[in-house]
Amino acid sequence: MTAIKLLPCPFCGLPGQMKTSQGWSAASCSDVACCGHQIALTHQSEDSAAAAWNNRVPTHTETGTPTTEATMRRI
Repeated sequence: MTAIKLLPCPFCGLPGQMKTSQGWSAASCSDVACCGHQIALTHQSEDSAAAAWNNRVPTHTETGTPTTEATMRRI
């Protein structure tokens, strides 16, 4: 079995974590004080929860262009 890889929390940068209960999986921040901990993305599989958690809009440092208002509306 391959370990699920989660990106760091987009809010605080700490590691993400996977939780599973009664057939549902959720990815969230590992810091209970972070708002990313409260935004658990609940899915029917760990793969789906990880994909949702890891889905990010590229930052301006990754793309080389500033984030525009139009980009923010798509988020």
